[in-house]
Amino acid sequence: MLDVSALPAAALSFGGLLHPPVVLRRELWGDLMALEGDVGCRAVIRARPELVARLPVEALNHPVDVDTPDDYKRLVDLRP
Repeated sequence: MLDVSALPAAALSFGGLLHPPVVLRRELWGDLMALEGDVGCRAVIRARPELVARLPVEALNHPVDVDTPDDYKRLVDLRP
């Protein structure tokens, strides 16, 4: 998607907002590294939406954002 759009980021798009998962080219890593607190790529893509290729999806539920081992464990524990 990044190669096709020539934009430095790609993300899901639904409900009028950009959502993870996110792919960032190296040129945006500085923006990511400058973030403080419990924020991630979502903050970068929402601050600079003109740089993001959108992958429209119809989501019934908000996608699960997995940033830490604890997030992953919660996700795995949800499986039937």
